[in-house]
Amino acid sequence: MLVVYLSWPDANAPFAKFICSPVPPSVQIRLLQNNDWLGMNPEPVCYLAFTANPEDIASIIAKARFQSVTNGSIPVPAGPNGWRPADQLGPNERVYVRVHAPGTSTTRFYLRNNRRWTEYLWVDESGTNAYFLLWGI
Repeated sequence: MLVVYLSWPDANAPFAKFICSPVPPSVQIRLLQNNDWLGMNPEPVCYLAFTANPEDIASIIAKARFQSVTNGSIPVPAGPNGWRPADQLGPNERVYVRVHAPGTSTTRFYLRNNRRWTEYLWVDESGTNAYFLLWGI
């Protein structure tokens, strides 16, 4: 029984991997689609929609170091079913970004060392629904 419990996947593991850890208690993932399971895709794309209370969303934004941006600077791919693209946001939504750029590498093995990607987070008018897009294209 203990082995089954320890091997059971954590429902919030993708949130901890892509956004921040520890995962606040009110976070519930509603949608996840990811093309970079092994962390080696040169053009990663991840869609993650979640709900959380407004206080936890504020702490996520601060802890994960997202920077506020305007809505027009976000790519708007259609996404999977259930996804709300950034261009469908109303006037009271908040939009954030963080960029990951490679550091200088002294190794010739560039896999993972030379990857660059941008992550976007937008929160809808309710303040409790958030959409995270990792865009490495």
